[in-house]
Amino acid sequence: MHLFGAFHADRLVNAGNCRIIYIKIIDITQRIIESLLSISLQYKKRKFTAINKGDQVMGKKFGYYILAVVFFIVLWGNAASAVAFSDVGNHRGAGHINRMAAEGVLGGYPDGTFKPDRNISRVELAAIINGIFNNQEKSSRKFRDVAPKDWFSGEIAKAVAAGYITGYEDGTVRPGKFVTRQEGYKIVADAFGLSGLASDSYAAFSDAGAVQQWARNSTGVLLDRGYIIDDGSGKLLPRKFMTRAEAVELLDRAAGLIINANVASFKDKTVEGNLFVRSSVSALENISVNGDLYIPQSALKQNIVLDNVRIKGRLYIRNNKLDSIRIKGGETGGIIIAGQSARVHLELEGSTVSGTLGVFAASFINVGSGSRVKKVELEAGASGTVIEAVPGVQISNRSKNIIVNGVAIDEGTVFTTTDSLDLINVY
Repeated sequence: MHLFGAFHADRLVNAGNCRIIYIKIIDITQRIIESLLSISLQYKKRKFTAINKGDQVMGKKFGYYILAVVFFIVLWGNAASAVAFSDVGNHRGAGHINRMAAEGVLGGYPDGTFKPDRNISRVELAAIINGIFNNQEKSSRKFRDVAPKDWFSGEIAKAVAAGYITGYEDGTVRPGKFVTRQEGYKIVADAFGLSGLASDSYAAFSDAGAVQQWARNSTGVLLDRGYIIDDGSGKLLPRKFMTRAEAVELLDRAAGLIINANVASFKDKTVEGNLFVRSSVSALENISVNGDLYIPQSALKQNIVLDNVRIKGRLYIRNNKLDSIRIKGGETGGIIIAGQSARVHLELEGSTVSGTLGVFAASFINVGSGSRVKKVELEAGASGTVIEAVPGVQISNRSKNIIVNGVAIDEGTVFTTTDSLDLINVY
């Protein structure tokens, strides 16, 4: 869905791997003027004053950035086209920017620029992340500085539902606030399911003391994975504002290889980094992923089979639909099931999970014959989960309404499945 009305493709030009779409905007001028007037009136009425001067809110420039983000999201929605930016050509982040634009997860300004060195705001960063994950779930949480009629309210609601944006103690979420590098690292780590990992790699930098406690693990983990690149200065500059180019480079490295086209199968490949499945793919066959594999909401519109897929890192599943993912053979370093209302049907057949299978949302899990799972951890959000498992699976339950092999399991119980499908050993 596009803001301000319909867009029509005037002509499509193929230039190598870059498809440049020229867009004719129908009846858009009047709508933009009306929207600008609305923003102006809201600005005069609310004055967009900062609750805390330390927040570095944009103040009088807020309206301009709101307009920038509007166009950012307007152009961001077309996954079939790439955008050529007039101010990106020789920029150090050009490769990352152009690739993400080609994948259809970000766009630029109406004058054909991207403005890579402009600071990025919280809502702009959220919009890109929502685009990558195709987040659809929306939180009902209310914030004092976000009205339901605000065009960006949906992006904030999606970010909150996904768990990588939270509000402040004063009841605000500050969508227009510029993001510092360490804030950006924390947001990205949370969005990509890395917040539970620990690392002190940040300590190797001369300004490590400037990294605040809440950002240390996130910064270290992103450094370990090569998402943050040392520029040779020996400094992180964690409190410096993050630019749009820096944000896109970070997210491009984190996303890795993106499957964007709807294909029957993706097979016989080795992926050096992460693999991100944004489209509907029926099967992944004979794949080696040397990073993590992400299957977000956009991909789980049908049954998916992972046949002899070896994942060095973890498999991340986020879904709000009742679909199934079947894993035949292969091995993964761990599995994370998340989402407010996942209801994922996960079947393991002769496969190995060498790490933890973490369940953060209600799911149906079948650990079948020949499968080995080191440990299953049911978190608070997993209420309603049903598990059928072969003997020898250790399960730690921190949730309510859990059924394992037909037996109701109390919260706080740690146990191992036994030879009898209707019995468990509790300890």
